[in-house]
Amino acid sequence: MGKVLHASGSGYFTNCIQNGTGFWSLGKAMDIYWRVRNWELNMSTTYLIDFPENPVTITISPGTNVLLPSGAVQEEDLVCDNAFYAAPSPSGSYSSIEITFGNAAKSGSLYSPGFNFFSSFNVNFSLGDFELDVSTGNSGDDVRPYSVYGSTPIEFSYTITDQYAEFFVLQDASFSLEPKEWWSYGGTYDTSTGARL
Repeated sequence: MGKVLHASGSGYFTNCIQNGTGFWSLGKAMDIYWRVRNWELNMSTTYLIDFPENPVTITISPGTNVLLPSGAVQEEDLVCDNAFYAAPSPSGSYSSIEITFGNAAKSGSLYSPGFNFFSSFNVNFSLGDFELDVSTGNSGDDVRPYSVYGSTPIEFSYTITDQYAEFFVLQDASFSLEPKEWWSYGGTYDTSTGARL
């Protein structure tokens, strides 16, 4: 399939568009791929640890308004560098939170700029430490659909990696990922709202 030209004219999507799962209009997919400079994440997960003798409820969250800045220095770098990483957690609550863009995909009139999300949380529990991974896709133990930047809901997987995983029951979860800052493209766009000036 054909290539989609970078908004600045300096390059193309990292690969030719492949058939796959699309979430956004072409315009919004290009906005997400080339115009968002920082994302803001808010998420929380509540599990019932259903031990027969002592059930416990715990809530896991990286905190509020977690910022994921672009790894790019200037707009033209986005052709080659399309990754966003959260700064290390001061409390040690998570070991990684990242967004990456890979193969662009198309399904009908909808596109995805290769959007992938992954986070790994370190949780201290009375029976020992365990890890919770949250990622795009439906390969995890618990799957929920969420809207990202006003999109059609995307599937996210919640996976406990622990010897007691069979006792974890997902009770509630929230997920919000929205643009926080936009690239200017030489003063063409408002960096706070993304609107054309």
